[in-house]
Amino acid sequence: MASKVVRVSEEALSAAAQYSPDLSTAILIMQAKLEERSGQSLDMKALEKLIRNTVNDCITDLQRGY
Repeated sequence: MASKVVRVSEEALSAAAQYSPDLSTAILIMQAKLEERSGQSLDMKALEKLIRNTVNDCITDLQRGY
């Protein structure tokens, strides 16, 4: 595998270290997680239900004087 020397901020390095002590492996793990997440689709019915329930709870609280 080819390699390249790059400068990485301490903050980025510590964030990557949460995935792996090896920076290259950490980057590959983060890429896999991003690809996995982007493949997930939103469940629109569940989202609509969550929004509806939240709005109803807020209206009920306002009517009760909270």
